[in-house]
Amino acid sequence: MRDGLPRTPWKNEAVIVNLDSRFGKGTHWVCFRKSDNHVDYFDSYANMGPPLELLKYLMGNYISWNRTAYQNVGTASDNCGHLCLAFLAA
Repeated sequence: MRDGLPRTPWKNEAVIVNLDSRFGKGTHWVCFRKSDNHVDYFDSYANMGPPLELLKYLMGNYISWNRTAYQNVGTASDNCGHLCLAFLAA
């Protein structure tokens, strides 16, 4: 969950995060791939940067994110986790 990240990131990591708090049931899955000080963030809704908790976790790194939407905001869908897996596998 977005509020359950470790204290500091690893030099290289691939992470899938739920945007709900640790007390919720889960809302929407996003992910990122970090290599040295570059982060590629993926949100299937697109064009939204990382939430505050991820920005704090990744502070000091260059963060880019996708501009292409693979889901529509407000449309009930449970594909976001699968899309995160596909992004990280690519």
